[in-house]
Amino acid sequence: EDERNLPYMAAQQLFSEAGVGERPLRMRVFNRIPVARGLGFSGAGRIAGMLVANALMGEPMGRKEILDMAAELEGHPDNVVASMVGGVVVSCLTEEGVRFVRIEPPPRLRLVLAIPEMPLETQRAREALPERVPLSNAIFNLGRCALLVAALAKRDFSALEAAVEDRLHQPYREGLLPFLREAIEEARKAGARGAALAGAGPTVVALTDRNEEEVARSMSRALRAHGVPHTVKILEPERQGARVEVL
Repeated sequence: EDERNLPYMAAQQLFSEAGVGERPLRMRVFNRIPVARGLGFSGAGRIAGMLVANALMGEPMGRKEILDMAAELEGHPDNVVASMVGGVVVSCLTEEGVRFVRIEPPPRLRLVLAIPEMPLETQRAREALPERVPLSNAIFNLGRCALLVAALAKRDFSALEAAVEDRLHQPYREGLLPFLREAIEEARKAGARGAALAGAGPTVVALTDRNEEEVARSMSRALRAHGVPHTVKILEPERQGARVEVL
């Protein structure tokens, strides 16, 4: 009933797209994704709301149709595709809608998240970025993106440290997140295969197949040294993706 509730709004948008107009709907949301932390809550919330609405109507819309609609509302497909299908995904928007390739995550891959209690609104994080970047930096990141996909597909953990290096957004956002560089360095020293800013931040994520407990402790120490209240989580990639269960 709350129009500020993102899954509720997404459900109503799908009702409208399906031609049935707004419907009375009471929705209770149990959300375990911290909001405004660079972890993709908005994409997950949209997919959840739309799948519920679609199920209530008897599933008149296919998942590809829902993906296209959610990506258009988000402005990009990254988080909605990952939320829908799980795993590692590479996606883009085309004239025909969303295109994506899904990769099964390596079995031993663990994600260590250092999640500051302070939110960082995406708009503020975007405002820190320059309108133009040097060509050399763009080329640097293109190579790293390709290396990251190949490393995960081939399960080559040794390539991840280089693959998550960045020159397009992390250097500009360090001013908003003074703990970032130290958290990344401490994660690597503790054995993480690579570490980076999650999304627009402020969460720092480390990728590893070893020493995840020590990586978590080291990242936590880095944030504490800067007086940043936070939580640390060790997670496995979601492999199944979104599903609807009728209770």
